Amino acid sequence: MPHGPYREPVIRSLITSRPYLRPTGASSPRHHLPARGHRGCATGLPLHWLRDAAITLSSLLRTGYREEAGAWREWLLRAVAGDPENLQIMYGIAGERELTEAVLDWLPGYEGSTPVRIGNGAAAQLQLDVYGEVVEALHLGT
Repeated sequence: MPHGPYREPVIRSLITSRPYLRPTGASSPRHHLPARGHRGCATGLPLHWLRDAAITLSSLLRTGYREEAGAWREWLLRAVAGDPENLQIMYGIAGERELTEAVLDWLPGYEGSTPVRIGNGAAAQLQLDVYGEVVEALHLGT
């Protein structure tokens, strides 16, 4: 467990992060909401960014949350479908691979924010650092 002057906030952060790994094994889903009092884009689909998930998992592993590591590893293997060559930088939280971005003009967003988008065009990007983050998290979990 963490030690030092920020022990309590760190533990609170870890406890808050844990539920994101259940029930699917996916962690750090992102919902994009506009800043308070501002109108702007809202994203309605929770996404699982591998970089964020690996960093979250690394923190959990370094503080003893090993069960979550196993759940995430199983989720990742299902999402990648056994083919690391086709690794994406993000997935839907149930492992969805198709994340084509679309605007839902008919749907009012959070507090009337528009446009509401689903998916994310960044899913097709090549971000090489994701491989290192994932490998480190998997290594820590073994």
